[in-house]
Amino acid sequence: MRKLQFFGLFVLAALMATSCGKSVEGEKASFDANVKTAQEAALDFPSFKTVIQEQIASATAAFEQAATASGEEAQIEAMSKANQMLNTGFIADLGKVKELKDKITAQERELDGMNLQEGDRRKARRMLDDSWEAVRGTERMLGGSVASVNDANTMAAKAKKDLEKLVADLGSLISGFAAQTAPGAGQADSTQADSTQAAQVAEHTCEYCEKKYPGEKTECPHCGAPR
Repeated sequence: MRKLQFFGLFVLAALMATSCGKSVEGEKASFDANVKTAQEAALDFPSFKTVIQEQIASATAAFEQAATASGEEAQIEAMSKANQMLNTGFIADLGKVKELKDKITAQERELDGMNLQEGDRRKARRMLDDSWEAVRGTERMLGGSVASVNDANTMAAKAKKDLEKLVADLGSLISGFAAQTAPGAGQADSTQADSTQAAQVAEHTCEYCEKKYPGEKTECPHCGAPR
């Protein structure tokens, strides 16, 4: 449930941030959603809790200061910058990490449901096992000490990049298997092979001595004339 809330809040904040015609009210709603998203990230990634709380405090101070700016346009601009402190950088990357892990789970289910030859199934299983081992390595890294925002940005960005590669590699594997198992796959190759075999078996009549010989020959075995 917490996972669904995390992504729901993240999407809500993103939609608010990209909607046309920004307003003070819209920025306030976005900020509330961003704070909740950051708090969810602190629960899901405990080693980041302190730096996330510090980021929330800094963003809150910036947002409150924005309300004192002269003029609505200046307030909106300052509030938008405060929101960016919570919807970009390591907090956004941590949200993406969760999304990518869910994607790998979905890819595993897709591979398990495919009608694969035994060799291909073993290949898929090996790749999935390697992928999950890499995910566990990412989790261990994210569970390490996070001393600053710079550390948080570096660690979260690396985790996201590593998982994006795993998802891309598994996606390529799935696409390749899907092409192999699609209706009619291999039919063209089979037709071509049959045509080649038929051409090799069919007899050929020599243009010079007019005697027949097997179609796979490149010259007449009777008179030596080229085919």
